[in-house]
Amino acid sequence: SDLPLYTFKVAGEDCAEESIFYQKPPETSFLLNLLLGQWENRMNRGLFRYDVTTCKTKIIPGGYSFIVQLNEGRHLKKRPTEFRVDQVLQDFDEKKFNFTKVGQEEVLFMFEQSDDCYSHFFPSAPAIFKPTSPNVVAIN
Repeated sequence: SDLPLYTFKVAGEDCAEESIFYQKPPETSFLLNLLLGQWENRMNRGLFRYDVTTCKTKIIPGGYSFIVQLNEGRHLKKRPTEFRVDQVLQDFDEKKFNFTKVGQEEVLFMFEQSDDCYSHFFPSAPAIFKPTSPNVVAIN
């Protein structure tokens, strides 16, 4: 099956600025816009209930530029829980918490390291799952 794919340049990877193929890596805003756009697409299709485009979003400065949001009230709009949580520390039960229940249409995109010095977005790419790489992002 095919899924959207975002490839990223690894920090510290050598890319000669004098190379004719060198481009300044895209701003973090590209990834932020991609995340929000993909989320909004799923929301418009009735797959997600919570509108993250209305939440205050920040990019944490540093080497990774994490994108963070405070999603107040999210607990009121999330998918109903199929089971009851009785304790904060419960034994793991794969029948209760299982990401294999996520439908393919809910996957925003896969993450992979880029083969070159650029970040790319491909709307459709073969979903080849590598056991050593957690390359699917499903934020919900």
